[in-house]
Amino acid sequence: NLPGSFTVNGNSKAIFPNLMPGGSRTVTEGALPSHWDFTSLTCGLTVLGDGTTSSYTSGPTATITNLGAGDTLTCTYTNTKRGEIRIIKGAVGGEGTDTFNFTSTGGLPSPAVGGNFSLTPPKGGTASVTFSDLTPGKYSVTEDTSRFGTGLTDWKLASVVCSATGSGSSGAQDGTDPRANIDVGPGGSVTCTFTNVRGSNYVTDTMFCALPNDQFRLI
Repeated sequence: NLPGSFTVNGNSKAIFPNLMPGGSRTVTEGALPSHWDFTSLTCGLTVLGDGTTSSYTSGPTATITNLGAGDTLTCTYTNTKRGEIRIIKGAVGGEGTDTFNFTSTGGLPSPAVGGNFSLTPPKGGTASVTFSDLTPGKYSVTEDTSRFGTGLTDWKLASVVCSATGSGSSGAQDGTDPRANIDVGPGGSVTCTFTNVRGSNYVTDTMFCALPNDQFRLI
């Protein structure tokens, strides 16, 4: 008969030959390692003998009845590893006292509250937060623009840059908006860095013009 318990590691299999025909058997996947979810269970019959074997599945349990002599039943369990998102916040020209607020979609867990969270980067440094154990899928993170402006002391968005590891994972800025659209693949990780600059630190084009008496004007 089938053993009372057994272990299958990774993309491998367990084979149980020479089973007695007939009877009823069940196989249930037990507790999973951390960061893994049960995804699906399917069973397929290869008829090499009597062809009397029947099976049905319910969640992580397969029930096999009337195993036919010479029949082979293959049951495939699929598990999916969870992923993570890391958000980094940089503020060029800040004094370490400015807090920047974010909203999100997709259901980010704690420390987000209702999808919202805040970061306060120190002077000359960055602040970050990591959201772990995420179900693979689509997410977005958007910086609140209520502090943005055009004055010399206002904050402006300089860049949103994302990098990803793992198959099916990606992240990118949504056009010119202060938003990152993120796809988390199984076991994947996406890091997005939002960088702001205070107005007086944000110079895109600089031109020096010579004036009389060795004076210079910044345009």
